[in-house]
Amino acid sequence: LSLLDQAIAFGGGKVLEADVRAMLGTIAQERVLDLLQLLAAADAKGVLDLVAELAEIVPDFSGVLQDLLAQLHRVALVQLVPD
Repeated sequence: LSLLDQAIAFGGGKVLEADVRAMLGTIAQERVLDLLQLLAAADAKGVLDLVAELAEIVPDFSGVLQDLLAQLHRVALVQLVPD
């Protein structure tokens, strides 16, 4: 089956972003940015709370870490090459 076929089956005939994310084990970029903001604010409790929330959705954090790394890379580029 294609990913689209799997998404249709997973969503009971509807293809919704939240369902596809759950099927693929990914999270919205907003959650990655939330995590980055909590880290920048040194909010350990907030980070742990968010990680616990994400653990219910995404059991494998490798994708989350890759997304976080990509965002940090973007931040570094902006710092090195200002507009």
